Amino acid sequence: FWPGPLTLILGEQKSLGLHLGDTRGTVAVRVPDHDGARELLRRTGPLAVSSANVSGNAPATTCAAAQEQLGERVEVYLDGGPTPGMSPSTIVEFSSDEGGVVLRVGALSTEQLQDVVESVRLHDPEPPEPEDEAPDAEPDAAADDVDETEGPAEQPDA
Repeated sequence: FWPGPLTLILGEQKSLGLHLGDTRGTVAVRVPDHDGARELLRRTGPLAVSSANVSGNAPATTCAAAQEQLGERVEVYLDGGPTPGMSPSTIVEFSSDEGGVVLRVGALSTEQLQDVVESVRLHDPEPPEPEDEAPDAEPDAAADDVDETEGPAEQPDA
C-alpha cells in the first residue's frame, strides 16, 4: 500500500534519538503517494511532520485549509497543490500486542488490509456493556449522590 494512503501507528523507538515531543509512546509513519513529497523525502530522508489537520477535524486538502486549522503551531508549510484524492489515509495502530486496529477507515478498506494482515480489525469505539448487568437493573444508589457538574473539564484534542 506504500507509497499510498496508509498511516501506521507504531511504538516509539527511543533508541533512534528523535525528539518528537509528547508522542504518548507512539509515532505515525506514512509514505505519501505524491511526487513532490517523495522528492523532498529522497533529498532529506525521513521527516517528522504534523498531519494536515487537528485530531477529530476533517483532513485539510489544501495548504490554505491546513494553515487555517493549524495556524502557527506549524513552522513551515509546503504547498504542493491540492491533495490528489478526497479520501484521507487509513490509519492502523500496531503499537500493542493486539494486532492491527483500524482507527480511521479512509482510502483503504478494512477488507483490503485483511487481505494482507488477517488479524487487522476495526476499532470498536464503544465498549460492550458488562454481561452481568441486566439492562433494566436498578441504578447504583451511590451514583445518585454524584453531582454531574463536578469532575475534570473536557480537554481539546491535542
